[in-house]
Amino acid sequence: MKLRSLVALVLSALVLLIPAGLAQAAGFSVGLQAPGHHPQAGKPWKIKVTARRDGGGGPVHGAAVYEFLFGGSVVSTQYPAPGGGKATKPYHFVGSFTDVIRFPQKSVGAPLTFRVVVKAGPLGTRHVDYPVTVRK
Repeated sequence: MKLRSLVALVLSALVLLIPAGLAQAAGFSVGLQAPGHHPQAGKPWKIKVTARRDGGGGPVHGAAVYEFLFGGSVVSTQYPAPGGGKATKPYHFVGSFTDVIRFPQKSVGAPLTFRVVVKAGPLGTRHVDYPVTVRK
């Protein structure tokens, strides 16, 4: 009897864990809309970032950061500042946000990758890469 009770307890626990595992497996995707792959140094480059649950689901609550890559290595990490100014921490949003990026003169001509990284708690972390070459 004790063994049968133990088996029933273990099976009950497994049944309860399956929905939790499936919920964590359900992911999300990050999207990026930008006006082209050749932003002009010092000029506004307006972007829109979206985070939505997979399968046509709803908006995701996430925290975003920007990474700038050169030759596959991160050379700078910046924080979104949709309200303007200089941000010092990841930007929290639900579903989407817009921002304006200004590339510095020193980035002209360098083949860069603009990466948006979004962390969404138990849903995990996703990123989207967008190649850019800044022009004068």
